[in-house]
Amino acid sequence: LKLSHPRLSKLPFRDVRAEIGESKTLATLNHQNVVRVYFAGDCQLVSKTQDKYVFSFFTMDYLEGIRDFDEYIIEHSNTLSATQIIRYFRDALSGLSYLHERGIIHCDIKPANMFIAPQTEALIGDLGYSKRPLQSIGRSAETDTHFTEEYAHPQLIEYVKERQREGGALATIPRKLLKSRFDLFAFG
Repeated sequence: LKLSHPRLSKLPFRDVRAEIGESKTLATLNHQNVVRVYFAGDCQLVSKTQDKYVFSFFTMDYLEGIRDFDEYIIEHSNTLSATQIIRYFRDALSGLSYLHERGIIHCDIKPANMFIAPQTEALIGDLGYSKRPLQSIGRSAETDTHFTEEYAHPQLIEYVKERQREGGALATIPRKLLKSRFDLFAFG
């Protein structure tokens, strides 16, 4: 069970909930290189000052010994062959391609959002800030996009309106500009 836990003082109500966090969207994703989400929902918190916050949560597979992509490869660099490392990169790209085929842009591809567990293929995870720009009927022409600036496409950085701790950034960007190339740039 993963529950988002942003600092309440930093994020207003609308920024806490994941855009594609509805269970119908995430539960339909079924690919060997994407972390399996069985259910997604929201829980509401009312603070002592009566401020309301909504936090997205996800019920996912539990993977014993899971590590961030780069940490796993570095820790096992003495035992992994070049072929195995290339296979992990191919696995992650396969998961990313799967998301793109379904019209989902991850928006925060980085080594900490790609995972490897012993005896598994590499996985794409942390879909909480993903967007579906092609299905924007009834939605604003712009969307708030959260990402890690160090890995972000230059066009996305142009729209940054707030920088957060640990390299995180928030940009308000026209939906029509969100493209799979943002994820591919970050992956590269």
